[in-house]
Amino acid sequence: MEQKQLKQTVGRLADILMFAILLIQIFYVFIGNTLHELLGIAFFVCLTVHIVLKRSWFRSLRGFAKKSAQNRFFDIVTVLLIVCIVLMMLSSMDVSRLLFPWFRLLGSAALHRYLAAAVLALSVIHGGMHMLRRTQKKKRTAYAK
Repeated sequence: MEQKQLKQTVGRLADILMFAILLIQIFYVFIGNTLHELLGIAFFVCLTVHIVLKRSWFRSLRGFAKKSAQNRFFDIVTVLLIVCIVLMMLSSMDVSRLLFPWFRLLGSAALHRYLAAAVLALSVIHGGMHMLRRTQKKKRTAYAK
């Protein structure tokens, strides 16, 4: 398997796992605190893989003003998603009872729930926009043939 194809496969696997973990995390009442915290760590591992694979996107932010409205909106959603995820990470460490009982900064379980809802909503928009781009790219190549 060549490098680019391997990178795409690992990236898509990390994306799917991240979204699945996020959906499972919502059912905290059913999965319990221990599994919730462990899945949270797995989510951030997948997120780290995703960011490392997509790190060139950060360089593309320099030309923000020159981008199309669709690309600017996509960038704004992505930046908001990153901010919400970082805040959710801090709030998750703050409400942790198992893995990070020593960490106290924000102290709000309600904030953690609101951030989780925002991350889910922004993730759906983010993923949907990626799918839209893929379908647009496939349409252009189909018409070019």
